Amino acid sequence: MSEMQNAPTLQNNDLPDLKLRASRGGFTLLVASQAVPIIVLINLRYVMAASYVSSHVDQLTGALISLVMIASGLVAWLALMNVKQRNRSQLNRYFWITMVLGAIAAVMALYQLWFHGVNSVGHYGETYLTITGVLAGYMVIGLVALYSGKSRNWRVGLNDDNEFSVGSTFKYWIFIVLAWLIMYLDLYLF
Repeated sequence: MSEMQNAPTLQNNDLPDLKLRASRGGFTLLVASQAVPIIVLINLRYVMAASYVSSHVDQLTGALISLVMIASGLVAWLALMNVKQRNRSQLNRYFWITMVLGAIAAVMALYQLWFHGVNSVGHYGETYLTITGVLAGYMVIGLVALYSGKSRNWRVGLNDDNEFSVGSTFKYWIFIVLAWLIMYLDLYLF
């Protein structure tokens, strides 16, 4: 009986902290699960095509997409640093800039996917088209997440309950930027 009296109890003020910890854990699992296909595809690229890079790859478009993605990632990083300040108008500005840059990069990636000069029957072409298509899909999903976060910030504003969810949309976009940059190094340079 005395063991039950000494057992820790859950207080009402502990619930927000538990919810935040659960949200962080869930977000970590989401990002980790999203990284698995990218890692598998990059490994598959080296199994199928070794370090071959096609001379028909449009290096300029790939580099421009990477620069736009870096710019959007920097804006997302600035936004992430400003989430704690809870300035709704500044965060909405960051959301819009990140979304516009992300949409430009996604359109350019889809252009690259559609008008590629790579032989799609060869090993390099198969992996190039697959990886580029997957990451273009990730970009679209990231843009939807950014729009969702922007809408939530505009409707509800930032408070202790939704600060993490708004900030996590920027974290997810930064993950997509890093995935694109790894893919660019993999498919265009090495």
